[in-house]
Amino acid sequence: MFYRLKASLGLKKLNAAAKGILQTPPIPVTNDPLIFLSQLCHRDVLAYLVALKSIHRAFKQGRVIIMDDGSLTDEDKAILAEHIPEVVIRPIAEVDTHGCPRGGTWERLWAIMEMSRIAYVIQVDADLIGLGPMPETVAAYQSDRCFTLGSRMGQSIETFTTTSKHASVLNSKHVQTLSERIFKELPHADQRYYVRGCSGFAGFAQNSIKPETLITFSEQVETKIGSVWHEWGSEQISSNMLIANTTDPLILPHPAYANYDPDINPANAQLLHFVGTHRFYRGIYAQTARKVIKDLTN
Repeated sequence: MFYRLKASLGLKKLNAAAKGILQTPPIPVTNDPLIFLSQLCHRDVLAYLVALKSIHRAFKQGRVIIMDDGSLTDEDKAILAEHIPEVVIRPIAEVDTHGCPRGGTWERLWAIMEMSRIAYVIQVDADLIGLGPMPETVAAYQSDRCFTLGSRMGQSIETFTTTSKHASVLNSKHVQTLSERIFKELPHADQRYYVRGCSGFAGFAQNSIKPETLITFSEQVETKIGSVWHEWGSEQISSNMLIANTTDPLILPHPAYANYDPDINPANAQLLHFVGTHRFYRGIYAQTARKVIKDLTN
């Protein structure tokens, strides 16, 4: 109960910091082959606008698709339409995951796959903040090259076999570690690739990922680890795998692009991902959001 109260108070502070985003102008939407796609819930609408607007300013083009998790209200949709001209809002319920898990942002991944047939797609989480011109991501889009946000452990593309070796020494029962441990048992493990990245910010080149690749991978892993594969986190594993097996994928340089932790100085970053409780840590997210909003207002 104490934790829920603390989280509720923390969220109110974050929304208070992000509320200024409503005073910034709408983003300029164009018909270029670029789509910013996100899954969104009611509580994150203001933070999402901070994320989208701060990232979009580096590109100044493209259009937006939002996957509604079912909690967006009519007021939320009106706010989104005001700030994102021609925004498309789709319910996740209409997405077919073709036998792969549902929930845990799997519908988002399938929507990305659908849209990447016609455009370059950038997945944008609501807890991201763009802090600079992000030349690496802009160049990736311009050259139609996939990218992912790396982690401290994920700064290189590895074979499935090597990934399993690294996961074998981790003391964790999380779906990510359990999945990575069995990669070596999958067919052609020395010829398939993986990166321990973060699906919160990822770029998908046109026609770079195939449904059959995802379906086969999901079936193979679920056969090995069972129902655990349906837990939160399996979508990120799949996103990492898909990107790693494309042509010349880019791992964004750390710590210029990073999941925020206390060792990282926002002043030196191009983009930060405030995962989980890091959005509440010492007011750093709130301070950073206010600075970005001020820049977007001027």
